[in-house]
Amino acid sequence: IAVSADGYYYRLGLKLGVERFEKWVRLFRFGERTGIDLPREASGLPPTRAVKQNITRNVLKRRKTERKEPWSERDEQMALREARWTDYDMAASSFGQGTNASTPVQVLRYVGGLAMGGQFHTPHLMRRIASGYGRSGGWQPEMAYQDPGRFTVPMASETREIVKRGMWLAVNGSGTATAAAVAGFDVCGKTGTAQVASNDKAGEKNRDHAWFMSFAPRDQPELAVVILTENAGFGGKQSAPRAKPIYEEYLRLSRPAPAEPPIAQGPSSNEAPGLATRPSGRGPDRLE
Repeated sequence: IAVSADGYYYRLGLKLGVERFEKWVRLFRFGERTGIDLPREASGLPPTRAVKQNITRNVLKRRKTERKEPWSERDEQMALREARWTDYDMAASSFGQGTNASTPVQVLRYVGGLAMGGQFHTPHLMRRIASGYGRSGGWQPEMAYQDPGRFTVPMASETREIVKRGMWLAVNGSGTATAAAVAGFDVCGKTGTAQVASNDKAGEKNRDHAWFMSFAPRDQPELAVVILTENAGFGGKQSAPRAKPIYEEYLRLSRPAPAEPPIAQGPSSNEAPGLATRPSGRGPDRLE
């Protein structure tokens, strides 16, 4: 986690297998809208066998339509063969590639749930609506936000601590996200680099997306931050540094500034017993 080792995730995915992998994709609700109170939220695409089959089928159907040929049972069988889940799919999906297309809001809910030990909440902008007259002219009572979409994912305490420690080391150790470190706030994070096009087609307009998901502080989390910098390159270089000033500003606003020490005053004749002053007539008084 700390050094964002792709090879580890390849092997973990192959060891996990597609059945258990898809189980956890469903439990974390990837591929589903979060329910954020904004219009036109996208559901994203989860890295599953069903999604690969749908994509493959749609590509083949589009080709048949362009040739003005009907879709047949033979074509359906061909689509299923071409969409067969392979070890490559498993390895690629394990570190966020493949058919995976999560939205920043989904990743925000995910990292917030990790921080809260498996307690997942709906991201939202509304906190409270004051009472008053609505657009229709009727009186509307005060309304506080309620979260009908909260859910829990069972996570062993040992697993939570391993994930938290890895994310903490990514930022505060020798990991890939040290640019997001904030003194005294224990930021935990994970960098990511999402490939947009194959290497032979990559260019300035379709460079990799740079991801950084994070929360802080480590043991009593208050804030989760996700940064997606499109077509920028590496998450540790492009997105982690953008999270740092957000955490710094939150820390400044949420913590009272330390009281300034009183200005030191020089001793007066009343505060220094045993000392007498005598004007010399020339220059400043001397203490004798």
